[in-house]
Amino acid sequence: MTNLSTKGLVAAGIAFSILAGALARTTAAHAQNVTQVALTAVPPRLGDDYTLSVKPGQTVQAAIEVRNPTDDTVTVETFIRDMIVGDDGETPYPVEEGEITSNKWALSKWVIMNPVQSVIAPRGSQQILVTITVPTDAAPGGHYAMILHRPVSYENNGTTTGAQITAQVGTLLYVIVDGQMSEKANVDTFAFKGFSEMGPVPYQVAIYNDSSMHIRPTGTIEITNMFGKTVGQIDLDQANIFPDSARTFEGSWNTKWGFGKYTATLHANYGTTGSSALSAATTFWIMPVRLILAVILVIVVVCVILMATRSKYTKMIEAEEEKVRKLDEKLKKARRAEK
Repeated sequence: MTNLSTKGLVAAGIAFSILAGALARTTAAHAQNVTQVALTAVPPRLGDDYTLSVKPGQTVQAAIEVRNPTDDTVTVETFIRDMIVGDDGETPYPVEEGEITSNKWALSKWVIMNPVQSVIAPRGSQQILVTITVPTDAAPGGHYAMILHRPVSYENNGTTTGAQITAQVGTLLYVIVDGQMSEKANVDTFAFKGFSEMGPVPYQVAIYNDSSMHIRPTGTIEITNMFGKTVGQIDLDQANIFPDSARTFEGSWNTKWGFGKYTATLHANYGTTGSSALSAATTFWIMPVRLILAVILVIVVVCVILMATRSKYTKMIEAEEEKVRKLDEKLKKARRAEK
């Protein structure tokens, strides 16, 4: 068994992933007697940065902490569940006891927590020791579970009462078993809004993880104009993608003005060493149609005014020339009469 204080796997920023969503359920019969008990669990992630990489047959230890931010003494139950990922590819759900699932990435049976029940003082915390024993025949790759903490009672002014609204908080646990593993992912979707009059221009990237472990792609989206000049760059959001699931990343290119055809190219890397690459490209248009029409309308109006002004000016010149011609004729007649 590896000691917690000396094991490099639990060094700086133990990567236990905290399920920071509250799974609230009401058990009170009368709303006026309902008590909300809130807990927090730290750190947010454990092992998602591949630091909990273990060999078959190895035992490692780590620690998580449960905090009681209330002014009451709270009794907390700690337990572990395997997990599945929702259809969105990012929301984890605990698998309840007795629920049958086909989950080759299950982890819960390898983990023991101590203590499993804690009495936490107001504004206090409790450290939970997590012992992970990997079977000798464990399949290489990622294995995942959710360590949950549930208040079962609280004490206020010396009176102990059952927690009537139970807010479960938890830690997502990522363990990588050494061995022959595959690192494979592909871009399912890469698209910008096809036509925009002006920015920002929304985009969507969906990446499917076909690896035997979770991945956390990093990279950029490069924007080039119709002349091949780079005019923008977007950093890809970093988030874990579990095996056999896809995750969608959405955002926008925060430009305001543009003109013509643009090309967006995705450059990303993933895997334990970051050496596996992803790439994709797509095109889109920015054309300020209404602005162009307004400019054309202004030009047409100006041209009409200029033409009308020119026509009027031409007529004035012609009228003046006619007057001069008539005066000239009168002068000529007068001169002939004098002779």
